Amino acid sequence: MPIETMLDCNRTSFMANEITILARDLVTGEVFERKLPVTIKENQLGIWLEGKDEFGDSQALVFLTEIGLQELSENFSVETTRLEEKV
Repeated sequence: MPIETMLDCNRTSFMANEITILARDLVTGEVFERKLPVTIKENQLGIWLEGKDEFGDSQALVFLTEIGLQELSENFSVETTRLEEKV
């Protein structure tokens, strides 16, 4: 199912063509800020990050919400892996 189709669900969503990343160095504690030309799309199903790799090919990274995982499993026969936060 294309992203555009999933974004048409009853939604509260947004899109942007740039993201800002803040990262704190583990050793010094210094905070670094980077602005990246990445398209971000978010709705109740998840967050999509789309951009170009080092070869200029389009790539996407998707983080699904519980609703998104449920929708995916209802429409496709796939196994999902959940990332657990390590403490």
